[in-house]
Amino acid sequence: TTGDVTTVLSLTSYPNAITVSAMASAYVPALTTTAASSITATSATLGGNVTRTDASVTARGVVYSSSNQTPTIADSKTTNGSGTGSFSASITGLSSSTTYYARSYATSTAGTGYGPVVTFSTSSNDANLSAFTISSGTLTPTFAAGTTSYTASVTNATTSITVTPTRNQA
Repeated sequence: TTGDVTTVLSLTSYPNAITVSAMASAYVPALTTTAASSITATSATLGGNVTRTDASVTARGVVYSSSNQTPTIADSKTTNGSGTGSFSASITGLSSSTTYYARSYATSTAGTGYGPVVTFSTSSNDANLSAFTISSGTLTPTFAAGTTSYTASVTNATTSITVTPTRNQA
């Protein structure tokens, strides 16, 4: 074990007949983490559930980071009440096209416990295309990022074409 040791009762002055049969200390809270949902370019919704605690939970929420794969309360975090049970957290101010690592946390007098890490990626806020192709025929003019009108020329025997736009990954 690690941490500070405090003498609660010294047994050195008692007769040999006294036996310590058990010692217990409180465990940090146990949690689950919900998957990210409602993911946009700059926000996401996550949450968790404090499923067990041996001490009063004074704070709970979600910790997240784009660089730390096991985020802690030293990273960015939300605070979503106290106590046991489920909670939801709306995270805003995220960077677009970025992978984030997140997990639930709960702090009690026994320490801080964490749920499992979940990973999510924010979407791009770039609506521009990097390519535009058709499966059959000729596209006029040739694709250019600023062009908004094209003509597809196909033979009379063509019954269908597939149009494939490719979004920028900014």
